[in-house]
Parts: sequence; C-alpha cells; structure tokens
Amino acid sequence: MTLETVLPWILGPVLAGTVLLWVYGTAYRMLGRRSLRRPPAEEPRWEDDPSYDPELAAGLAVGALRATRAGEPVNVLPRRCSRRHAWAEAERLVKAEDPDMPVEDNLRAALWAVLGGTAEVVRPALSAVEEVLRRRELAGPDLWRHALDESASPAQRSLLHQVADAVERAEAELRGRGVLDPGERVPSVLAAQWADGVHLARTGLRIGMMSGTAAATHVRRAGALAGRWYPSWRVLRAAVLLPDLLSVDRSAAEWGLRVTTRLAAAREPVLGAPEADGHRR
Repeated sequence: MTLETVLPWILGPVLAGTVLLWVYGTAYRMLGRRSLRRPPAEEPRWEDDPSYDPELAAGLAVGALRATRAGEPVNVLPRRCSRRHAWAEAERLVKAEDPDMPVEDNLRAALWAVLGGTAEVVRPALSAVEEVLRRRELAGPDLWRHALDESASPAQRSLLHQVADAVERAEAELRGRGVLDPGERVPSVLAAQWADGVHLARTGLRIGMMSGTAAATHVRRAGALAGRWYPSWRVLRAAVLLPDLLSVDRSAAEWGLRVTTRLAAAREPVLGAPEADGHRR
C-alpha cells in the first residue's frame, strides 16, 4: 500500500472533522447572537442566598439594572444564562476594545478600565457630562453656571451649558418619576460604567474566563466605589439612568425608569463596603 492510496483515508476524516467543527462553531455563535435579540426583561429577579455577603451584595446592587435587562437574578454572583449566550454577550460588550484581540483579553481590558486603576476616570463619551456634574459638586448649584464659564474656553462654554441644560431636564424627569427626591442631584455618572463592570465580571465568570474569587473581587470593588461617591441608592440609580436619559433614543431610558421603580421597592444592602470612607464631596 503506497502513500498515495493511504493519504486520502487519513486526510478525509481530518477534513470532515474540521468542517464539522467550523459548522458547529458558526451555529453556536449564531444561536448565541440570536438569544441577544430577546426583549429586555421587565421584572427584577431575586434568588435565595444562604451565604449572604454584604460587600458582595452592595456591588451586585450597583449592577442590578444590567442584570435585570439580561434576565439574570440581581442578588447572586453566578449568571444563569447558557454559556453560549454569555459568550455572545461578551463578544458584543467588548468588541470595541480591540477587534484583533481574543474576547478574553478584551474583557480583561474592559474590566480594568471600569473597575481597575481607571475606575474613577469617566469614559470619553461621557466626559462632558462628568465635567458639568463635577463642576456643580465643587461650586454648588448656585454658582455652577459661573464655574462653567470660568473653567472652559470660549469654544467649550456653549457645549457645557447645553449639557448642563440637558442634565437639569433629565434630573427634573427623574424627580417627577420618583427616582430622585426633591433637591437631590446626580454627582457623577461613574456608576453607569461600574454597573457595566459588574455585568462584565459576572459574564467573565460564566464563560470560565475568571474564577469566582476574581469576579467577586471586582463586584465588591464596585460596591466600595459606590459608597464613596453616592449618598443613597436613589442617587446611584439615577446616575446609572442618566446617560440613557441624555440619549436621543429614549427606549432604554423608558425601560430603565420602569424597572428602577421595581428595584426601589426591594430591600437594599448597605451602600458601599465597610472600608468605604463615606460620600465623596
């Protein structure tokens, strides 16, 4: 028996297996992406948790809106969706980091950006909003507009005042819908990216990219940061909603306003981990 006669018997199964693996992988990804097109859940879910951890509970509460949207329980660390769905979601969440890098590396980079060394640096897309809010925190609401004029160049002043107008309208709506109490204001939109970070950590755990200990560490970090920056869960929830309220597309904002009222009816953990140093001024 010569090599020419044996080779097809060897290569045939190898090529067939390669094709089957490719077909299976493509179908796996397509089914995962299809599952992402389901409408967002409207009712928050809770599960019994016999091993209650107050620091972990605070971090999970930061990501409660993201968990509800994904149809996940809001008060436990592991996600309940299929691994296929979690992979598809991970690809969607971190595809903007670096298209040429593996999903795992992109997810680690995204987590470091929102809950690591740059956790208190707002993303560029929200930098103008954050600038306006922090100026108000420093100067107070009465001198806020004057502070914007003094801190910005002539070219930036118009933009910052437009953002300030939009923030005031959004906060008025949040008060009107019962999310904020009268007189309450949002000090920062950092909570929106910490909420993303909590969801990323839970997703990383589900796809096997990180251990339960590592995921829990990131989630606890979100709870500790929240305790430093926000005086109440009401204000934190408003901060998570604010970017959607400022968006042209109102669908995410309307969904968030509906679900937030249901989350507010639940018993909430203490805001911030024990090592938190109180609301940041």
